[in-house]
Amino acid sequence: MKLVPMSLAALCQGRILRLLRGVSAVELAMIAPVLALLTVGIVDYGLVWSRNMELANAVRAGTQYAMIRRPIQGDTTAIRQQVIDSAPAPKIGSHDPQVTLFCECPNGTSVPSCDPAVCAPADMQTFISITLSEQYPLLLDYPGFNNPVQLTQSSTMRLN
Repeated sequence: MKLVPMSLAALCQGRILRLLRGVSAVELAMIAPVLALLTVGIVDYGLVWSRNMELANAVRAGTQYAMIRRPIQGDTTAIRQQVIDSAPAPKIGSHDPQVTLFCECPNGTSVPSCDPAVCAPADMQTFISITLSEQYPLLLDYPGFNNPVQLTQSSTMRLN
């Protein structure tokens, strides 16, 4: 058997490769928890964003219901029920949508009970305001963020 002499550079290169063999595994072990935390945070933020859009859709459904079936004599129970039916099941507590009917005179005076004695009914503009709030729990406690997160959606529309 004939031995082939190796150059010094080839010997050093082989040793360096053997010394670096486990470095990538160590680097992965160090960076994996950070990547996992970032991934969970992104997923958590996406879930909050999605839930906020669901609440906006519920408020929009109540507003559309109010456009079609206007509140009679200030009764907003059907509109409130439409918002509750359209909203997703709450994670904490229950939904309590705030539905407010109010009027405004041409001079800008707000009339909470839409009293015709304040200004002429023909000049009065009727508005409805719908607000839906929810406490949404995060998967983890992040520094600088409240847990649970307060989500609020609202809509105001002129009925006439």
